[in-house]
Order: sequence, then C-alpha cells, then structure tokens
Amino acid sequence: AVTALQHLSVRGNERCVLALLSCMEDADERIRVAAMTGLSVVANPGEPRAVAALVKKLRLDTRPMRKLSVECLACLIKENDYVNLEFLMVSLEDTEHIVRQAGVQAIIKVVRRGDDVVLTNMMETRCQHTDKKIRAAAMQVVQEICLPGDQRIVGGMLLALRNSSAHVRKMA
Repeated sequence: AVTALQHLSVRGNERCVLALLSCMEDADERIRVAAMTGLSVVANPGEPRAVAALVKKLRLDTRPMRKLSVECLACLIKENDYVNLEFLMVSLEDTEHIVRQAGVQAIIKVVRRGDDVVLTNMMETRCQHTDKKIRAAAMQVVQEICLPGDQRIVGGMLLALRNSSAHVRKMA
C-alpha cells in the first residue's frame, strides 16, 4: 500500500503525505524505504514535515537509509532554497563514502551552475575542511557547478594541488 501511494497520488495530496510520514518509523525497513521514496514523489517541494522526516533519517539511520534520505531530499529542495540545501551539503561530511557521493550528486542536481551562494559556501567551508575526504567531495561539487573561468575556483584548485593528500590533489 505504501508503494502504491506514490504511484496513485498527485503531488501535494495532504492525506497521502500524512500517511507516508506515519510510516517513516515503521519497524520494517522496506516500509521505511517505500515511505521515503513516496514522500519524494508526493510531497510538495520544500514541504517542512517531509524535509524534517528525511533529515532525521540523514542524521540517525543506517548508511543505506542515509544515502536514500539524501536522494529523496534532492527531490524536495528547490533551486534557491538555501536553508534546506544546507542539509544536502551536510551530507558531504558523512563518515561513509556512499553517502558523501549521494550528496555530491544531489547538490549537482539541485543547484544551478554558477550559483554564487553555494560556490562561496563550498570554497570557504568544506573545501577548507580538515578531513581530506570532505574536501575532495566538496571539490567534486565545485567543479561541476562552477562556470568556466571562475577565477575564485581556479585559485582554490591551484591551492588544492599543493595539498598533502593525493586524493585532494586528484580532485583538483
């Protein structure tokens, strides 16, 4: 029934959104997966209850559920919704590679190329992070969303080439 809701309902159907939200804490992981996927299809973009439920999964669940949460959040975040976009950016700091990569892909999907707010945030925070894996994920995002010839980005990448981590240098 949970899976059927996402196929039978129209986006924004309040009753379906409430039903899917009620399944988010089900004991059966298959039900939780179907509810998360359903929310990404049925809830309106930016729907605060759906975003909050997915963010909770991003913080408290298993690696596959955190990855799915990132992917579902990407379906609910609008282009200039910087408050909710921050939740996707936090996924770049996850301990698991699979979740960080889902975050990279989600941000690329949501953000328009050349977005100054996101590029500045990435260059000033996550590209400077002490963890080389987080820096590398941030650089992946930056290289996908920057406009060709952006001197801020070129300078940051040149700096990254001098990093002690081969992984960071490779991403630059």
